Amino acid sequence: MEEKLQKIEALFLRYGASPTELDEENRTRFGDRTIYECAGSYFRAGTASFDGQEFLVISCIDKRKFAALGILEDVDVLPADCGEERMEKAVRYALGVEAYPAVYPES
Repeated sequence: MEEKLQKIEALFLRYGASPTELDEENRTRFGDRTIYECAGSYFRAGTASFDGQEFLVISCIDKRKFAALGILEDVDVLPADCGEERMEKAVRYALGVEAYPAVYPES
């Protein structure tokens, strides 16, 4: 799972996001990952478990004061076994590099 989270963060960088020092205290305390800034919004990769299944989560918030506290909203949830193409599309959509399609892919 760590490898996939690192891949998402590398995609954040590829598409113009920059790592921040926001929420450093809570990141250490709760095990959250680095928050990235892109075009005035803040993004973070993470994981979640539902009904025994693992998922990758891309979270976002457009208010710095909330990002500084580590409060972001989930904008995309991907199956942990999704491929790199699906991860890249999710990052492109989240960062606004590409518009969300009328019918969002589920796989």
